[in-house]
Formats: sequence, C-alpha cells, structure tokens
Amino acid sequence: MSWRAAAERHRHQDRDQGGGAAERILCKMTRKCDEPVGELPPGFETFGLVPEALRLEQVFTPKPAGVGYLRLRMQKKLKSFSEPKSKNFGLCGSLCVLTALQLILPLHKPAKAKLSGASRFQFGKSGAMHPAPGRFQALLLIAATSLVTVTSTDLTPRFISEPSSTVQKSGEPVQLRCSAEPSTARISWLFNGEPLHSRVGEVEIQAGSLTIVSLSPVTCGRYQCVASSGVGAVLSRPATVSMGSLADFDALGTAAVAAEEGGTALIGCKVPESHPKAQVRFQVRGKWLEQSTDNYLILPSGNLQILNVSLEDKGSYKCAVYNPVTHDLRVELTGRKLTVTRPSSGGSHILHPLAPQSLAVPRHSALTLECVVSGSAPAPIRWVKDGQDVLRRGRWKLLHSHLVTDRLEPWDAGNYSCVVGSDSGTVKYVNYSLTVLEPASLSRGLQDETVAAGASVHFWCDVGGSPAPALAWLHNAAPLRPSPRHFPAGSHLRICGVTLEDSGLYQCVANNGIGFVQSTGRLRVQPGKDSVPIIISSPANTTVVAGGDATLSCNATGFPAPLIRWYDSRGLLISPPARGLHPTAQSPPQAGTEPSCPSVPRLGWGSLRLRNVTPERAGEFRCEASNEHGSALSAAFLTVGKCKPQAALLTP
Repeated sequence: MSWRAAAERHRHQDRDQGGGAAERILCKMTRKCDEPVGELPPGFETFGLVPEALRLEQVFTPKPAGVGYLRLRMQKKLKSFSEPKSKNFGLCGSLCVLTALQLILPLHKPAKAKLSGASRFQFGKSGAMHPAPGRFQALLLIAATSLVTVTSTDLTPRFISEPSSTVQKSGEPVQLRCSAEPSTARISWLFNGEPLHSRVGEVEIQAGSLTIVSLSPVTCGRYQCVASSGVGAVLSRPATVSMGSLADFDALGTAAVAAEEGGTALIGCKVPESHPKAQVRFQVRGKWLEQSTDNYLILPSGNLQILNVSLEDKGSYKCAVYNPVTHDLRVELTGRKLTVTRPSSGGSHILHPLAPQSLAVPRHSALTLECVVSGSAPAPIRWVKDGQDVLRRGRWKLLHSHLVTDRLEPWDAGNYSCVVGSDSGTVKYVNYSLTVLEPASLSRGLQDETVAAGASVHFWCDVGGSPAPALAWLHNAAPLRPSPRHFPAGSHLRICGVTLEDSGLYQCVANNGIGFVQSTGRLRVQPGKDSVPIIISSPANTTVVAGGDATLSCNATGFPAPLIRWYDSRGLLISPPARGLHPTAQSPPQAGTEPSCPSVPRLGWGSLRLRNVTPERAGEFRCEASNEHGSALSAAFLTVGKCKPQAALLTP
C-alpha cells in the first residue's frame, strides 16, 4: 500500500481521534517529535523520507492545537524557509512535500480564525481548513522548489582527514584513517600506487579506516586513499608505514679519555642506526644519566660533554641508545674510561668536531652547532657567519661554547665558524655549512575551468621548496601521461581538443621529502549536440613483402567530421590531412617548452601509406577517430614477409 493510500485510509480515523493519526504521520515523517508517538500506521513505515526531506513542521504544528498556537508556530517557523536544505534531496522529494501537504491540510479541524499575510487560511463548509489561494500557495511552491538542489554526487570530493605516516613495531597493528566530504564520497585505497583490497589476516578496510593486522616487511610501504564522487576522484597525501629498528653498537675496545682538572672532557658515542631516531643516555660510573645536568651535557651528536672536570668524574662511562617504538635498549660492551690530570698551560684546542661539517636541517627546527673546547683556562670563543658576528642578530645564543637557536629560518642558511683564541695568539676554528630545508609550498593553484568540447584548456601550478619538489599531474587520481593531446610540462598542463572524457578533477601534487602539497581543479566540458565518431570502415590486416609499399585505410562518421590519427606500437604516427602522406613521428614537447595544439583539418577519412616497408615496421597499427564528443578505435596488423627469390628458368 502506498503512503498516499495509507493517509486516505486513516483520514476518518484522524477525525475521530482529534488529529492523533495525522500527528503520528507528520511527526514520524519529519523525524522530529516532542514526545513518543508510537508506530506509524500501516503503509507509512516504508515511506523512507529522510529527516531533512520534510520540514512540514515549519508550516504546520504536529499537535491538534488551536489556531492561535498554529499561527504562533507558523510565524516562528516560516522565517526558516531560507535555511539550506539537504543536498541529498532532489525533485522527487519536492513532489513528495507537495503531495503530503495536500493530504495533511484537511486532517486538522481547529476553530475558524483569521490569519494575516501569507499565513491566511480559509475554511470550507465542512469545517476543514484549506490553504487560501494566492500568496500562500505560491509560498508552498517556492518552499518545495527550493528543495531541488544539487545532489551530493555532484559535489567535488574534499578530504577532511588524510592518512599520516607512522612507524610501528613489527607484528603490531597499524590503523590509517581517511574521511572526505560529501558523506556520499566513496573511499578506496592504494598501496605503492596499486589498488588495495581487504586481505584476510593482513589488511582490513572499513568505512573511513584501513587496518594492518600485523605489520611485516610485506605490508610496509606507501599508502594513499582515493575519494570519489560523480564529479571525479582525488588522491590523498602519501602515508609511509615503516617498521622500527635499532642496530647494535660496533664492537670497539675500551678507549681511554684524559681530561685536565677544571677543564672539559668529551666522552664519544657512535650512535648505531635507528628508526626512528634513538634516544641517547649514558651509564656514568654505574648510574644512568638520561638527561643533561649542569655539568653533564648530552649533545645532539650523541656525545657526552663533561664541564669543569673534577677528580670525582674519573671512572667508566658507557653509551646506551633506546628506540621509543620498539622499546629496545642497546648498551656499549666496553665503553670509555676517564682519567683526570692536573691542569697544564698547554692552551685550548677544539675536541669536537675535528672536521668541517655540512648540515641540512628543516625550517623551524631547533639547532645546536657544537663546538667542544678543552683547556682548564677559559679561552675566548666567538661564532661568525659569513664573516659577521652571529650573536648580534639576536635569535642565536651561546650554550657554553655551542651556538643554539630555537627556530631555524631560511635566511639562517650559510657558513658558520667557531673561532677559538689563545694566549699565544693562535686562532683555531671549525666550520659548518648549513642548508635550511623548506617543505613544498604552493604559490598558485588550479582553478576550475569550463570549456566547450574541442577547445583547449590550461592549468597552472606554481610550487616551491628546498630542495625543489617533484611535481606530478593527476586526472581523477590517476597519473596523467603525456599524449598527443595532453602536455604536462612542469608547472603547466595544456590539454588540446578537449573531449567529454577529459572532464573531471585534475590535481598537481608536489613532494620534496620535507612536505607535500596539492591543488585540485575541476574541468567541466560542455558537450555538443552532435554525434560521437563511429568507424564504419576499419583497416584490414595486410601482408607485404619487405621493400614494398602498404596502405591502411580507415573511415568514420560523426559530426563534426572526426579527425583520423594513426598509431603504431611506439605512439602517434600521423594526423593525415590527405591520402598518401608518409608517417611523421610526433612526440610531446620537452619540459620547459611551450606546448602548442596542432591545427589540422577535421576529416572523416584517412589513409596511411608506408613506403619501402622493413620487417621492423611489422606489428599493430591503430586508427583513432575523434571529435569533441568522443573517440573510436580500430586496429589492424601489418605482416612483412621476406622477398621471394626469382624462379629458375626450366628448359625442355
């Protein structure tokens, strides 16, 4: 039973119950009830209107109240007609609203009353209330019409959350999350660029998440999610999933370290390879030192600097490293033994580093340029950058003899020197070459474009960063390859002879290992009113002897008349303006050159003639017929045989 029939069936029941049935129907249909009203009458439970589909309570109260209450409700609710309606509700929903109004209007029978303005009603002889003609009916029509909006499948998908790179212990689960709007967008996943589906015991894909059941080398790699709608598809930033690891210390013998009393000692530590970076700690005379103190500095390099050395500092020191992901701890087998000597007048010298250093550090990172200086007598130390005193710039400061900044900026790149003087006038120094890495950034992104079929379109994407990011172009989340019509050249994409197949979403994505940026633009192609190409005469398989000539013909219908292009296994051969032309190779323009769209006649037929054919020319040849409405393909095989020897003359 339809819901309309059900409403008619319960009309008389509603009159007997003073509006109760109408209240239940309207309340359940709108999903907004002031109090429990029980189940819908038979026939209504499968109507399936979403809450946003019917806002009938904006006009009518679901309670059998008096007209004064009804008028108050109407005056309050009519103001909200301008509110945005659900994007899921289309023309059908609007017609349902109008039909529902026709059914429910007669269900209420309050006393007669006079309402003002567009809220005025008139009453029939039976006492039933009906909407007065004129403004109110127009208002209902406008309200229903306003519900006819773009459906959510016509919206460009946009990521709300994207998967993030993570490091996890082997055998542990990993969960990646991805969500997009509109809510109807479909989410799928790629693993190392290939489609990924659920695999029992390995990968589980659910709405908005991907779970790696047990991390292993097989499941480590690059994950991305794809959000798709009726408009097209977009690709998320890559998320790298990797396993934590910690190598062992190199096997070294016990090393002796000597330091003068009152001076500085350096306990070296060659930190083993670790992912992620290991935390360094020291075992100092049998006790663990996990953080720096006044006299003990654990340097970013992993070395331990002891300030103002005393006799109490002598003894055994061991370096240890801890991986925060795997929770593995490695301790040196032998370590270092420190001996303390009496002060001398040998002067100061640099203990670390002993050679020039080159550093590449991301922008906004904290940085310490180390300079460990020995000697019991303090020596003058200064830092210079490109010959200028660094400390005058304000953002750098000294930590003992080290140069420290909390926030690295691009203009901090350059050459630094730690300069140490002495009483004898000798100057010693160590040099740093600092490069500041900047994440990929976007200065100009893609714009939405609307063009007619057959036209050309440009997309621009200007990116920066240090190092220079690698830029790639995507069409509906798939890599866009150069073709006779598509010219991705660095930050510029040009598409010639646009067809309906070119519509959708285009992305430029840039990644330099420090950061990832992307920009999305939608291409709308306005279709013509004519026909797509249809090949009515396909090329035939042909056999020719080596050194001979071969001709392949192709004929297609369509309006405008389609252009015929020929391809072999190596790509485009020719777009012939007439019969009998020799094939001329064409290739996409080189990076940095301005691509230009070929200007050729639109012909519906074309022949390809190959002269002096060699065996290397054998293979498949494809004919493509295209116009602004689409394209069609057909193929034929060319076989090249050996030259036949002349037959010997026979004599009787």
